[in-house]
Amino acid sequence: MRLPQEIFAQTELADILGDEVWPGSEVGTRVGSNTLDDAICKQARTIFHPAGTCRMGDSPSALIDEKLRFNGIDGLKVTDCSIMPALFSCNTNVSTLISAGRAAISSFRNKQASA
Repeated sequence: MRLPQEIFAQTELADILGDEVWPGSEVGTRVGSNTLDDAICKQARTIFHPAGTCRMGDSPSALIDEKLRFNGIDGLKVTDCSIMPALFSCNTNVSTLISAGRAAISSFRNKQASA
């Protein structure tokens, strides 16, 4: 944050740049000053989707079992990011689509076998 501010503070850029939007001129950016660090901590948030929020297993308190079947609702499977114990180093959309595809294929095969 300090480096861009130093670059944008150059007189050559003053004519083409407007006022600083964030963190603003009232936030001290001097090295050793905590005001910039505090502003960053206040503003910082994750851009990732929450993952691993769904309890899995065979206990009554688990929402889904190891085959992604929702506990208490027949025919419903959960395949969103909540079933992932940790995020992968790729977009969560890809992992969710793969999980959903596998669950759909599994359900289709089970229906064919029981027919």
